[in-house]
Amino acid sequence: MNNTFDFQRFGMLLKKDFRSTIKQYGTSILVFILLPILMMAISLALHRPHNWGPELRVMLMGFFLAGVMSIAPSKIFHNVNRGNAGIYFATLPASKLEKYMSMMIICLIIVPILYLVGAVAVDMLLSLSPRYGFDCWLWESNPIWEGLLASTSEAKELGLQHWNMGTMVHFAVISYISTALFFMLTNTYYKKNKWVMSILTLIALNFIVTLIEIPFMGDVSTFVKNIFQNDINKIDVLSIWMQIIDWVFNIGIAVWLYFRLKKITY
Repeated sequence: MNNTFDFQRFGMLLKKDFRSTIKQYGTSILVFILLPILMMAISLALHRPHNWGPELRVMLMGFFLAGVMSIAPSKIFHNVNRGNAGIYFATLPASKLEKYMSMMIICLIIVPILYLVGAVAVDMLLSLSPRYGFDCWLWESNPIWEGLLASTSEAKELGLQHWNMGTMVHFAVISYISTALFFMLTNTYYKKNKWVMSILTLIALNFIVTLIEIPFMGDVSTFVKNIFQNDINKIDVLSIWMQIIDWVFNIGIAVWLYFRLKKITY
């Protein structure tokens, strides 16, 4: 089938992939969503303090979200490169572009939304029961949020225009997309133990990058120190360039993933 795009056909494929997500990965998402209740029950059973502050709950949500989205490709699209089992994916009545777009929407949008909606609902449920749950809402007196507001206010006082809350959220989104795309890409290469092998690959890559960076750390530290001392406004320029580089990196992985899916043979 040619790499064309038909909205009706794409809609049918997206519905099929969504049903597959619920069937193959719905239980795992639910487990991640309910983990705070289990952890709270264990704390109560052991008679340990269980009054978690909003900052800890946000950190746990972020950690569990990373787990949900990193496992998603290997659970939902596990047969994408598996010999005879992958023939079903190859023979779906949709173009390669449509399959690629559906995979992107499921892994980058649908799965995180399913988890976050459930996680926030569970947090609110636990907040309604101060005796056995939390004594404040997730958005109340959150040191993480207050710290971000304080840092952006300080940056504004220093004359920085680009370094603000939007910039921080932007970096968080870029980092999330990079991680999701990485696991989607490795899912098309590894045929067994996909998630474990992807984690090991990520660790190895981080180790290699660290080794490469070590000789330059002193120069980078001096460079950043000079910026703060001599021309702090350059931080705005540095921030913009970092975002551009990150987006180029993400686009590169996304393009790599598309051609990888296009070239897979069975």
